[in-house]
Amino acid sequence: MIKTRRLWQIDDSQGVFYFKYPGQLRVASEGSIFVTDREELLKFSSDGRFPGNFYRKGRGPGEIGDFFFFDLYRDKLYVYDLIGDKIMKMNLDGGLEEELKMKDGPYHQFLGISDNRFVFVRSFYPPFEERKGALYDVMYSVIFVSSDGREFQEINVFRVKTFLAPQAAAGFDPWFAVMNKDRTRLLVNRTR
Repeated sequence: MIKTRRLWQIDDSQGVFYFKYPGQLRVASEGSIFVTDREELLKFSSDGRFPGNFYRKGRGPGEIGDFFFFDLYRDKLYVYDLIGDKIMKMNLDGGLEEELKMKDGPYHQFLGISDNRFVFVRSFYPPFEERKGALYDVMYSVIFVSSDGREFQEINVFRVKTFLAPQAAAGFDPWFAVMNKDRTRLLVNRTR
């Protein structure tokens, strides 16, 4: 049986950062915790201190657009900027080490790294004029992209039920995908 106890708690009452819509959470091997939020990529030490926000808004080197995903892999931080269609490799202190433009993006989700390849998801929606206020099968294609960003390989396609109308869209079936700890399997939930 798992027992829990509170060691410490993160809150935004100090005014240094603000939680609006906290999302992705990852823990580095040395215990640092990374959390995304709107225009924030926050790092917390293993004892709850706040070293900083690694998010720098913009389109230049080391800067991130409005929408991004990240992964921790071998003590490096990989940030996928959806708008800039680029991967930024950073050290755990937020220092930019490399920036790589994707050749065939943009992709709609970055799941992480497996076998030195990036794992992305691309969604395929019907055109606006075909959306009639009904459930549609939206295709979610899982793609491997080489470490240089130039070659890709589709590895699976999932159908996800989604309500679509000319001016609206709403998820019907959940979509959630995560790699296992040793990154040899992709675990996917795509239906109710």
